Amino acid sequence: MSAVRTSFALLALGLCVGACAALQGLDKLEKCETDEECGLLEGGSSTDGPTSSDDGPSSDTSTEAGCGDVMTDPNNCGRCGNVCATGFACTGGACTCAKTTCGGAKADGGAEAGEAGTEAGTDGGTGELTCVDPQTDVTNCGGCDKACVFANAVPKCVAAQCEMASCAAGFVDCDGLPANGCECPSDSCLTGKLCAKRVFTTSLKYDGNLGGLAGADAKCQARAVAAALPGTYKAWLSDSAASPSTRFAKATIPYRLVDGTLVANNFTDLTDGSIAAGLDKTESGGAPPRTTFCGAQTAPVAAPDRIMVWASTAANGTLSASQGTCTNWTDAAVGGSQWADGVKLALTPTCFGGSCGGATFMAPLFCFQQ
Repeated sequence: MSAVRTSFALLALGLCVGACAALQGLDKLEKCETDEECGLLEGGSSTDGPTSSDDGPSSDTSTEAGCGDVMTDPNNCGRCGNVCATGFACTGGACTCAKTTCGGAKADGGAEAGEAGTEAGTDGGTGELTCVDPQTDVTNCGGCDKACVFANAVPKCVAAQCEMASCAAGFVDCDGLPANGCECPSDSCLTGKLCAKRVFTTSLKYDGNLGGLAGADAKCQARAVAAALPGTYKAWLSDSAASPSTRFAKATIPYRLVDGTLVANNFTDLTDGSIAAGLDKTESGGAPPRTTFCGAQTAPVAAPDRIMVWASTAANGTLSASQGTCTNWTDAAVGGSQWADGVKLALTPTCFGGSCGGATFMAPLFCFQQ
């Protein structure tokens, strides 16, 4: 008598309790060699039942002792413990896929649709089969391994076409072009779908006691807030300890005036010795205040005054003169400074000396979004 037939007989008599030791103690019965064999006997499944690639269940009934309906249960499909691969359903005791199977290529190069069980593709295959819907699956959109990917965005698959569902926190689709995703920091999308860091000259003038670099930055930020400009702003200003080359966030996107005029393509371009346009717009887009202490303007047009700003910063973003910082921008009574010109196509200081205070020596600031 086989072990399977014996186990069924004992079950009918109430003698088999599922323990191998009990079976082995009955010397007239075939013995279980392993706990695994004993488990199969408990479940009522024959040792010559279907493998994971068989098409049908192990018996002509829809229920096996210990594991429920093997005709429909994807965790016990066709036999106890036969788990269907991801996305597969158990239909008639076989793992089936109503959509598209991906992965798990067989040795002959083809994937078998509806392959049963987690062993799919093990005979020379490259991985487990999965059942996917190419109409909606973002990793297999329109076909296997066609993943939807957008920069800084959450993708979705609609009718087998990749789309952006939403932008990641802190980013926007400024230019409206899905191909480059949500390409722009959310505080850097200018009117006209331009992604850039804003640059302006303050509409107010100050003496040389700016409250240090932190005070100068605060003045830039206050002007930006007054004009409802988003983001964080810092002054183009250096002292003995720091300069734009060390304290600025080095943008990889363009710098533009608030009206969209290009100043530089990125921080490297900004500090290479020349800029594309002078910084001749305030935070609200108007004309900056002018000064007379550095003489008349000669270019691009003649004028009796000029747009001179506190700077002491070389064109490459480093300190240009340690003796020209109004005592690190904390003293309006002592020392002199270096000023940059708001209409020049360079950030190099063009006026030197003078004083740090008094009614005459008042000047605005260059402000850069970070």
